[in-house]
Amino acid sequence: MHRPDEKVPYRELIGSLMYLSVCTRPDIAHAVNFMSQFCNCFEEVHWTATKRILRYLKGTKSLGLVYYRDERGTVQGFCDADHAHDLVDRKSYSGNVFKMAKGAISWQSTKQRSVAISTAEAEYVSLSEASKEAVFLKRFLEELLGKEEPPLTIHSDSQSAIAIANNPVHHQQTKHVDVRYHFVRETLENGVIDLKYLETKLMVADIMTKAVHRGKHEFCRSEMGVVD
Repeated sequence: MHRPDEKVPYRELIGSLMYLSVCTRPDIAHAVNFMSQFCNCFEEVHWTATKRILRYLKGTKSLGLVYYRDERGTVQGFCDADHAHDLVDRKSYSGNVFKMAKGAISWQSTKQRSVAISTAEAEYVSLSEASKEAVFLKRFLEELLGKEEPPLTIHSDSQSAIAIANNPVHHQQTKHVDVRYHFVRETLENGVIDLKYLETKLMVADIMTKAVHRGKHEFCRSEMGVVD
């Protein structure tokens, strides 16, 4: 494998794709985030993979975020994690999506800062990150509407992570988890969020943590409101 010519605009392309993934195309957020970590050490395989994202965008250039009138104006959150996804450092990926008016209003795909030693831990870390965004969205809505909003529902496909969040007792398996991730417990106690289980096949945030098959990709894309 050889490194492509230095004149190849890899960094510039990643920057342009990142703009799209942040503004209107959440369906490419994970792919762009993953490829962005090779900006200073990219090789031919990375350049080829990034061009594939371009081909995908060319084939779906008519798609965009669409919102529909919703009298209730409720916000729903979805969070997921993929344990030890990165083969280089074995760190997991977190992803979350928040929907309102049948479209995504906030989304995130990031690599976790520390190595999670179990799926439950990775999911719990992801749940904590989603809780932080939920706090912001709830306060923002309350300021706009001038009234107190009900707890914001966050869906997770990990029953273990939900159990850890709901149980304030430190178990042997979770003693080592950094204190900052227990922020989710505080948001639960204060009535900021409400956790609900959602089976994996219906998890919208799956697309934010890993590559999925075409059927699941199209399902998640549609559920996020990225439609023609």
